[in-house]
Amino acid sequence: MRVLFSRQTHAFFAFCLLLLLLRHLWPWLHGEFSSRYSTSNDSDYTKAEFSSPANQDQDTYVSPTEEEEMTSKLPITDDKVVVMAVLESESADWVQEQLPEYVLARIIVRVYSVLLHFSSWQHAIYHVEKRHTRYQVPKNKGKEAMTYLTFIIDFYDALPSIVAFVHSHLDGYPQAWHTDTPGYNNADSLRRLRLDHVRQEGYANLRCNWVPGCPDEVQPFRKEPGKTTELHMEQAWNVFFGNDTEVPRTLAVACCSQFAVSREQIRKRNQSDYQRYRKWLLDTELDDDISGRIFEFLWHVIMGREPVQ
Repeated sequence: MRVLFSRQTHAFFAFCLLLLLLRHLWPWLHGEFSSRYSTSNDSDYTKAEFSSPANQDQDTYVSPTEEEEMTSKLPITDDKVVVMAVLESESADWVQEQLPEYVLARIIVRVYSVLLHFSSWQHAIYHVEKRHTRYQVPKNKGKEAMTYLTFIIDFYDALPSIVAFVHSHLDGYPQAWHTDTPGYNNADSLRRLRLDHVRQEGYANLRCNWVPGCPDEVQPFRKEPGKTTELHMEQAWNVFFGNDTEVPRTLAVACCSQFAVSREQIRKRNQSDYQRYRKWLLDTELDDDISGRIFEFLWHVIMGREPVQ
């Protein structure tokens, strides 16, 4: 009788899981997955909300108030989130379509979070050219840097355990040439990300190919007219890290501002540090390409690595 009961119990739970799976995958099988699981669903990173008054100017940013911050905890400790900036001409639907594990994972995690030690990818997608969106930047400037900094600043006290900062393109050449997976696929890159490595090391560049970027891409004291990033790197370094720190003669890291970082690594710098970086970006007269590229060769330093990575 005990064996029969056990088999019946297993069959019952298997049947329930099958029903749940079919319920959540049925729209996707009919091509409706994207519309059902839009960026407004509960897989958004909802540690805080952003207010957007109807009369708000496009470049006016309203940070979350204390009353608006949500205090609910995620069900397990190894939560992870994808952060990206998206232009109006781009689509981030692939986050839901190409990372479907979050559909079933969120169901299972909520019920069996103690037994099954894994979590789903959440996402914080910043539509940087739109206003009245869930996630807002103070100004669309500095390429992806403004989005990365804004997420860190706004969620500093409620960070997930792992944050993956990535670009909005899914795959293909030339737009995703810097993604080191077959077909240059960013979803594959995230699937293959070794989360234990990120937790242990604190920082992981999502590009393994060291060209371009290494061995000596940025040399602040070279002072060649065509090297615009180098011409402004010394000033940026002093603002970021202080005049009492030595500006390195070489900065080198595999391009191109896609990386994963742990909560602990982010918090090794104060929130005020990230606010200072963002203020520099807001105030600088440098164009997007130059200011964004300065951050491209400073992210690894900000995250605790040596200038030559």
